Amino acid sequence: MTSELRQSVSEGFINVVPLLYKKLMRTLPTDDKSPSLPRSSFEILRILNERRKTSISELCTLMHISRPNMTPLLDKLEELELVSRRPSEEDRRVTEVVITAEGEGYCSRLRALILEQIRSKLESLGDEDLAELQDCLATLTRIANKIKS
Repeated sequence: MTSELRQSVSEGFINVVPLLYKKLMRTLPTDDKSPSLPRSSFEILRILNERRKTSISELCTLMHISRPNMTPLLDKLEELELVSRRPSEEDRRVTEVVITAEGEGYCSRLRALILEQIRSKLESLGDEDLAELQDCLATLTRIANKIKS
């Protein structure tokens, strides 16, 4: 039974995650204050906003991007003054990427825009559906925290 249940849950994820993405997040919203960036650049900023700084190698590993493909993404973010690169204080052979104050502001503005986009799309749901979705999200978060990375 456990193996069959695991299989069923796995198939559920394969279906629901792309569906939610399609319905809620397919396009990133933009505003007049922020440059429009590709999703991969936004993901770099999201990681740096959480961690404050990380090595280029670790960033490549986290995003599953090769170093040669990471370089132009970081060049563009640095040109926009959203990140900066510097030698590590612990090991000068290592280059760290650090989010700037402008990068933090960009993340904050984009987060607010994304939340508004999601809120707008959820307007088609009634109170009962919203309450059920809220309960499901709480359960999903609690269980997801138990999953080993």
